[in-house]
Amino acid sequence: MGVAEELEVHVRPVVEAAGLELVDVQFRTEASGWVLRFFLDKEGGFGLADCEEWSERLGGLVDESGLIPQAYSLEVSSPGWLDRSKNAKTLSGSKGSRRL
Repeated sequence: MGVAEELEVHVRPVVEAAGLELVDVQFRTEASGWVLRFFLDKEGGFGLADCEEWSERLGGLVDESGLIPQAYSLEVSSPGWLDRSKNAKTLSGSKGSRRL
């Protein structure tokens, strides 16, 4: 199991207890260094204030887990339509709806 999968297992209960959906977790190196991304969603949409709140909460959980010893950038965002389409469960829930 990779770091992203281990973190998903670690944070999913907290995210779901708050009524949110953990759509994806990514941990990879990019030109700027290591980046950890959490994609979250909720009924009615996941906005900027949600991103700010969950950046703090998830950052604490990641630090507490001890799974990432190196420096990294943390990003928390909504999944958007293209990323959500990777999740078959979510995709089936939007069947028949129109997306722009």
